[in-house]
Amino acid sequence: MVELKSIERITNNVLKHFNNVMEANNIEYILFAGTCLGFYRDKGYITKDTDIDIIIKFKSDEQINKIIQIMTKSGFILSLKNPMTNELVLKKYGDVYSNLNFHHINYILIDIFFAYEIDEYYYVNNKWRFKKQLISELDYLRYNGILFKVPKNIEEYLDNIYIDWKTPTIRENCKDKNEWKGHRTWEIK
Repeated sequence: MVELKSIERITNNVLKHFNNVMEANNIEYILFAGTCLGFYRDKGYITKDTDIDIIIKFKSDEQINKIIQIMTKSGFILSLKNPMTNELVLKKYGDVYSNLNFHHINYILIDIFFAYEIDEYYYVNNKWRFKKQLISELDYLRYNGILFKVPKNIEEYLDNIYIDWKTPTIRENCKDKNEWKGHRTWEIK
């Protein structure tokens, strides 16, 4: 069995590589969901959280194609299915992509969610709704020697994602993954 510290080290290396690729190509992203929560609340990864979550503001289909090209040229593999669960991960809601999943050769998954601007909100994955200002005014969070962009009002951001983000939940005590994550959801009407 692979030790937790070894998985953390591998994940750190993948995240550092991802960050370098995004910076080199002037692609702005912010930390999202479990990655943001773990770095802010726990000062590291949440135990048993198995992916890296990112938000990129959607601009165009060309932007998505550019991200796919950049990521695949940089050693990441576009995942149409999660390599660990075989679940389909490239999803569309209507005419828009909700997210892209890439994995590195070591199976660390990077989940890139797209934020779509509709009126005064950004919607992510047809589940989360953020006031434009909330994910437009950014600050930095230092983790493992790297500065990552996060919303300036990170606690309001986490309140929008989680019902109770301040209290860690033990995954084994939950009936399903949505209870474990405690996600709030919003539907685009």
